[in-house]
Amino acid sequence: MTNINEARAVCPKCAEDVKPEASICKHCGSKITPVSADKVKKRSVPVLKWFIFICIAGIITSSVISSTSQMSSQSTAPDHCSMAYVKSQNYVEDVLKSPKSADFPMFEYTATDIGDGGCEVSGYVDAENSFGANIRSYWTTTVRFNGGSTGDSLNWTLEKMVVDGEVVYP
Repeated sequence: MTNINEARAVCPKCAEDVKPEASICKHCGSKITPVSADKVKKRSVPVLKWFIFICIAGIITSSVISSTSQMSSQSTAPDHCSMAYVKSQNYVEDVLKSPKSADFPMFEYTATDIGDGGCEVSGYVDAENSFGANIRSYWTTTVRFNGGSTGDSLNWTLEKMVVDGEVVYP
């Protein structure tokens, strides 16, 4: 058995492991061009770097795919429910002490189609309270799209809003 720290080479004919300084394969007898230990070490370093790079790239790719699937699973509702999230942000800002400090997450929300143009939207907002402290508030709205352009605020009706467990509308 070969020591793990010892440099190794492979026979080009039978693909068996041989010592790098060997001139003849002990397994099949074919002629081998000797390889210096320095060359073997130099080859193994880039291979190790590529292996590490591929592992890291795989982890990052897996993470991105996981995030993307989470985002798409949260937005299973029709397009008007995606716009309902944007409209709900406006309604929530109206009840905040410091609406200009509001920071809504881009993808961390749920929007559920409840039929007849209605959507139930839930999320959170980070905003300053009346003392200037940044706090997180969880909210849920029920909004209804009345037709027309989804971008026009007049085409939406707020039916219910709950912020931190307290009904604030109606």
